[in-house]
Amino acid sequence: MRKALFILMAFVIVTGAARADYVIEIEQKNPGPDGEIATTGVLYVGMDKLKFDNMGGAGGGNMDMIFRADKDLCWLINEDKSSYTVMDKEAMSALTDQMSEMMEGMKEMMANLPEDQKKMMEEQMKGKLPGAEKKEMPVVEMKKSGEKKDIYGFPCTRYDILANGGKTGEIWVTPWGKAGFDEKDFDVFKKMSKFFQGLLESNPMFQEGMSPGSAFQGFEKLDGFPVLTIELMDGKSVSESYFKSVDKKKVDDSTYEIPKGFSEENMFEK
Repeated sequence: MRKALFILMAFVIVTGAARADYVIEIEQKNPGPDGEIATTGVLYVGMDKLKFDNMGGAGGGNMDMIFRADKDLCWLINEDKSSYTVMDKEAMSALTDQMSEMMEGMKEMMANLPEDQKKMMEEQMKGKLPGAEKKEMPVVEMKKSGEKKDIYGFPCTRYDILANGGKTGEIWVTPWGKAGFDEKDFDVFKKMSKFFQGLLESNPMFQEGMSPGSAFQGFEKLDGFPVLTIELMDGKSVSESYFKSVDKKKVDDSTYEIPKGFSEENMFEK
């Protein structure tokens, strides 16, 4: 999910509260053991709602995501299991309470252990229990570089994604007019950015699923349409995504709803 969310937010400025829906085809390329793996996803963007089909990408399973700004929630759809999970303030609050209870129980258990066993257990637990320690949110910025080049026929400028000063990605941006979009057409993405930012700040466990630099900050500073997005890890590309096509047309309202017959499950229970 981490990569998928990175990709989706990297294109946060594409479009938004449009009267007709946009259907955007995105290709993602990831390195694999036998060479590069390419997958295609489709992003549907309507008024205060969007859906990302096949957000899992290579090896990520048949997963979709629906964001509803009008309901202030996100649904994660598992096509393989015919199930869905809800991400909203209520779910995050319940998770926080659950994690707090778990940590309190562990503290009580460890309090009765001999000191040497207690220290050993503390060392073993470090980094293995998601959300055990609340982390500081990274300071994320988009830094415009002077590098320019044509990508897939679009004149682009490179922006570097920096988290606490370290480079975690690149976004190659073309002017709005060249892409055929109006800057005002991305309100729903601003709302989604605010929604996920709230989840990141309120729940340490949710932070565990995100890479540094994908904290949904600074995307509004990009002056144009993102054509190519590159996610970096230790200076090497681990994911590249670009738009294959964009179409504007009427999309059935059911596209942004939970599929019929799908059952709800807790996303944090296995």
